[in-house]
Amino acid sequence: MPLHALRLLSTSIVPEGTSIATLSFTDTLQLAAGRAWSRRVSTQSRANIPPRKRATRVSTQPQRSTEDSGPSTLKPAGYFSKQRQKKWDVRTQSLARDADRGKDAGIRTILPLGNDCCPNVVYFDPETIDSKVNQRHPAHDSRDNSEYYDIFDVIPTNVMPHVLTQVSESDPCIGKSPTIPAPTSQLSLHRNLLFLLQKPKPPPSLPSIIDYYNLFPQWHSTRSCNLLIHLALRNRSFGVVRRLLASFRESKLHKNTETYRLEIRWLVLRGKWDEAWSYANRVKEDISPQGHIPFPIWLELCRIHDRPYPKYTPSKDNQDFVISPQKHGADLSLFRSHHETLRRHLSPSMPPLSSTSPFAIRTIVQLMVKSGHRDNAMELAQNYLKSLPPQLSPRISDGSLNIIHALMMSVPSKNGLPKFYESRSTLVSLMNFNSSLRPTPRTLYMLLQPLFRAKKSGTVAWDTLQSFKSQWGHHFAADRRVLRRISQLALKEGRLDIVNKISRMEELDRLSRQRQLKEQDAMNSLEISSTNPYSRPALKRIYTKNGREARLWFRHRIRIRRNLKVRVRRALTSQPG
Repeated sequence: MPLHALRLLSTSIVPEGTSIATLSFTDTLQLAAGRAWSRRVSTQSRANIPPRKRATRVSTQPQRSTEDSGPSTLKPAGYFSKQRQKKWDVRTQSLARDADRGKDAGIRTILPLGNDCCPNVVYFDPETIDSKVNQRHPAHDSRDNSEYYDIFDVIPTNVMPHVLTQVSESDPCIGKSPTIPAPTSQLSLHRNLLFLLQKPKPPPSLPSIIDYYNLFPQWHSTRSCNLLIHLALRNRSFGVVRRLLASFRESKLHKNTETYRLEIRWLVLRGKWDEAWSYANRVKEDISPQGHIPFPIWLELCRIHDRPYPKYTPSKDNQDFVISPQKHGADLSLFRSHHETLRRHLSPSMPPLSSTSPFAIRTIVQLMVKSGHRDNAMELAQNYLKSLPPQLSPRISDGSLNIIHALMMSVPSKNGLPKFYESRSTLVSLMNFNSSLRPTPRTLYMLLQPLFRAKKSGTVAWDTLQSFKSQWGHHFAADRRVLRRISQLALKEGRLDIVNKISRMEELDRLSRQRQLKEQDAMNSLEISSTNPYSRPALKRIYTKNGREARLWFRHRIRIRRNLKVRVRRALTSQPG
């Protein structure tokens, strides 16, 4: 039995006192050999079993009894099948009771149940099975018991079934998800929420986390409520945010700077920038003793959201809601007015450039680009990259690359090869300001975007991949998104040689990744638990789209096969005669 197939079994036969999660590789091989031996014994014992009796077809009409001992009675359809199932259930329960009492029920020795074993599973050693496997089952002595005849004719005569009854979901033998203790304070509830967001795979849904939070109203705190509001904003659940903000008044919780910051983000996401600006001016007296807008709240007003959120307005009859045709974030004059307002009201608490986070710089750069001040945004990014130390941490390096990506994708050139070459020159010029910056596969994926409007798209993309591999490493060829984009560009150009190379590379990488995941899954070591305390939610996306890239690759393979069929059909029709 393959190692990755062990997880498909609801129960497993394990030695005494051994759990499934702690099985070694040798124990797994021994278990597989034992099961193979028992199947071989079962095959050899079939020769001594009488030929299988032909099953009688059950008519759908009421049947007439042919017994001579009494008057004729009519039996409804399915009556005998129900009686047969009832007898099998009684027989199964009897065998289970005999196994629990230690009686000889076809097994010479029954292992005692350990702490990790299931009470409704019989564990046995194949070496202790009686050698007289060709002995007929007692149920076969009578030809009238055809239901037992059909059930036991493929099983060794004195070998018990591994599972006597159905294993329920609450069975202790099934792996349980990590449990957390009940909170005893506001801090413990906050840590439990962080644990639920980071450790379980897949993480629980937002309604489940909200329900868990509502189970302990006595331990509600501003910190825990802010965490849930932050999670709801990431999922664009604006109704949940409204209810959580209303719970502040019900629970008599005090708002802090983080709460005001999340409220302003909620208003900006909904397209109500003017209302967010008015709210920030109203609460600045409560937030700052100097009476100015703090920098974190000022930064929330600089956010740019490319995704348009529809604005629902009531219709004239006040019965239905219609979607406003206005797309928030698409008007250049609107962004310019926001930029001018924020520039006139700069926050005095703004940190120096070298101490500013990359996220803040990227937010300001995006607003300047959207408002038509790309040259000023380019100058700000260059000054920031110059102020960074030579050695960067992974967090600062990734944030700096996001700044470069924002400027790289906003070049004003015409789409196609001109935009591709200008984006590449912008990337190289900005990366030269700090020697620690290295492009990632996401950088190459975004750089190849303008080539969809180019004629020699596949050739240029393949040459760019080879250049990146020779200059910065071979990890670019292992990214599925990059390979898929290059394959799409090559298929568009008609370079089937590049398509075949990319397909072979992706298939080898996919098989290697599947083999590694199956081995890790069999050894129950998909993720190593961290000992670091949970202080804040992870920066990565919590709710990932599992299987999205596999689905896109599946669709791309269909396009490749369809393209090949069209080419073959054209070649056949173009032949003379």
